[in-house]
Amino acid sequence: MQTRIDKRFLTCMYCPNLCLDRCPVVAATGDITYAPFAKMSLAGLLDSGLVFADRTNALVVYQCIACMACTEYCEHNVDVADALLNTRQELVKKGITGIDRTLFDEDQDLLDSRLKKGFPAQWFEPGLQGVLMPGRAMLRGPFSQMHALTGVLSRLRIQYLEVAAVSAMSTGYDLYAAGFLDDFKSLSRAMYARLRKYKIVVTPSPVVEYTLKVLYTLFNTGSGPQVRSLTEVIKPLVLAEKNKNPLHLRMAFHDCSFAGRYLGRYEEPRQILAHLASIKPLELRRTRENAMSCGFGGGFQRLFPDEALRAAMEVLKLARDAGAQVLVTEAPECYDLLGKAARKLRSNVRVRLLFDLVYQWLKQNR
Repeated sequence: MQTRIDKRFLTCMYCPNLCLDRCPVVAATGDITYAPFAKMSLAGLLDSGLVFADRTNALVVYQCIACMACTEYCEHNVDVADALLNTRQELVKKGITGIDRTLFDEDQDLLDSRLKKGFPAQWFEPGLQGVLMPGRAMLRGPFSQMHALTGVLSRLRIQYLEVAAVSAMSTGYDLYAAGFLDDFKSLSRAMYARLRKYKIVVTPSPVVEYTLKVLYTLFNTGSGPQVRSLTEVIKPLVLAEKNKNPLHLRMAFHDCSFAGRYLGRYEEPRQILAHLASIKPLELRRTRENAMSCGFGGGFQRLFPDEALRAAMEVLKLARDAGAQVLVTEAPECYDLLGKAARKLRSNVRVRLLFDLVYQWLKQNR
C-alpha cells in the first residue's frame, strides 16, 4: 500500500534550512530538534503514519510560536505554522497530545473582577455602538495600563465604546493554536452571537484583533461588527495633536507577529511613535518582517513558559544592542513577556505599551 505524504511536508525534504537562525524556539532552547525543518519532517512522518504518534513526538509539534518568521525566509514559501496546526488538530482528535485541555481554561471570575476594578464605572454604560475588548493579557496585568487605556480614549474624545461583560471573555486563540478546534468553534460562535449587537469592536490586542477578524470568519456566517485595532483608531487623532512637549527618550519598537506578519501593520505604530518623540525612533537589528517573536503565540507561552521567557530575553538583547532606553510594543501580550524578561535580566531597557506612552504624552501636552 502506498503512503500519501502532504506536499508541504515533502517540500521540506529539499529544504536549504535558511530559516534555522530565524526560529525563536531554536534561539530560546539551543536545540535544532525544534528547527522548522525538523518539526515539519516529524509532522510529515506523523501525518503519514510512518512514526508512532506518542506524547514525546506530539510535544515536538507544539514547539512552535507560530510567528511565521520561518516562512519569510523559506524559498518554498512553506506555511510551517499552518501545517503544524493541522497536525495538532489531528493529534487532538486521536487523543494523544499529552496536553491537559484545562491548561487553556480561563478563571472567568478573576477576569470579571479585574475588569470591574480596572475600568471606571462610567465605561460600563450600555447602549453604545462599540465595545472595548482589552484582552486577557491586559486584564491580568497592572491596573495602571487599564487606566492609561481609558485615559487615552477620554482625552482623544472617543466616546462610542462601552465596557461590557463580554469585554472580560477570552476569544479563544490559545484553544485554536493548541489544536482544540471543536472547543474553539463552540466558543467563537458564542462570542460571535454576543458581539453581533455592536457595530464596532476596538481592541489594543493584536491577538484578539486577529482572532476576531480572521479566525472567527472561518467558522461563522453572517455579518459581524467591524474589528479595529486601538492603534488604527487613535493614529489620526494623535497625529492631529501638536507636539509641544515631545518625549525625550531613545525608543525602539518591537513588532508583534500578529500585528505585523499576520495583519500587515508596521507603519501605523511607528508613525505614532515618531510623532511623540524628540528624536527618530531606533530600529532593532531584526525588525518588521524579520522581527523576532517575544515568545507569545501558538499556545507556546502556556505550554513552555520558561522557553517563552528566554525568547523574550533575546528581543530585550536586541533592544540593548540598539542603544534603546525604552522598548515599545503595541501588544499587551508582548508587553507582559518582555516586561518579565526585563526584570529577569535586570535590564536597563524599560518596556512600555504604545498607548501608555501616548497617554503620558497627552498629559504633558495639554
